[in-house]
Amino acid sequence: MPKGGVGRKRNMGDLRAFLNWTVLEKKYLGIEWLPLTSKQYSKYVGSVPKGKKKREVRQPITTAHIEMLLEALKRENQHGTRAICILSAVYGIRISEIAGMKIKNGIVEITTLKQNEKTMNEELHTRIVHALNLPNLPKEGEKIVADLESGKITFPDPIKISLAKSNDDKGYKLIGESFGKMINRIKKIILIKIMKLFNLLVLVFISIPFSSQAGFRSSFKSFKHGTNNIKSRESMTGRKSGWGLVNDNPNDVDLSEWGGVVP
Repeated sequence: MPKGGVGRKRNMGDLRAFLNWTVLEKKYLGIEWLPLTSKQYSKYVGSVPKGKKKREVRQPITTAHIEMLLEALKRENQHGTRAICILSAVYGIRISEIAGMKIKNGIVEITTLKQNEKTMNEELHTRIVHALNLPNLPKEGEKIVADLESGKITFPDPIKISLAKSNDDKGYKLIGESFGKMINRIKKIILIKIMKLFNLLVLVFISIPFSSQAGFRSSFKSFKHGTNNIKSRESMTGRKSGWGLVNDNPNDVDLSEWGGVVP
C-alpha cells in the first residue's frame, strides 16, 4: 500500500475506536470484529516519506503592510473598501460582522451573528468595540467611523448587495467572499498601473538620443569612481568633456557627446 499520512492515520484510528465500541462496550458484534492492534494496522497506514516539505506557516500581516494597503486604497479612491479594512484592522471586526454593526454617536456596536443551528436559538449578544489605531494613522479609526455614520463614506455596491443577501442560504459568508474578490481586483488594477508606468519610463529612455545616453553613462562613471567634479571626468572618447572646462582650456573640451559647440 502506498505510504499515507495524517489523514489515513486518523481515519484508521476512528475505525478502530468504532469497532472497539461495538464489540467490547455494546456487544453488538462478535469477537471476530475486533480491530487490529496498533502494531498490526501500522503497515496499512504507512508513514510520511522523509524529507517531505512541511507546509509553510502563514505569516501574519504586519503593521507596515496594513498601512501600505490603506495608502494604496486611498490613492485609488477606494474609500469604502478602505473603511472596511480599517474596521477589521483597527476595531478587530470580522468582515461579515459589518452586517450586524451599528454606529451611534461615534460608538460602534456589533451584534452576534446567527451562523448555525447550534447558535440560532441563543440570545443575541451585543458588544462595543474600540479603536486600536495604527502608529502612523492616529485617530484614523474614529475618523472612518464618523464618516460612515454621517454618510460621507459608504460601503461599495458589491458589499451592499451581499449585505442585502446575508440571510439567504450562503449566510454571511457571501460578504467575506465579495470583499476578497474586490481586494484581488484592486490589486490587479494597481499592478497593471505599475507595469504601464514602468513601460512608459523604458520608452522615454529609449527615445533619448544615443549621444545623450553616452553623456549620461560618462557622468555616472565619474560618480562611480568617487568624484563628482565635472572637470575631472573622462569621456567615452578618452578626452575630457563637460562645460566645466570651457573657461580653462577650450581646446581640450570634447563636445561631440553633447552634440553642441562651445557656447
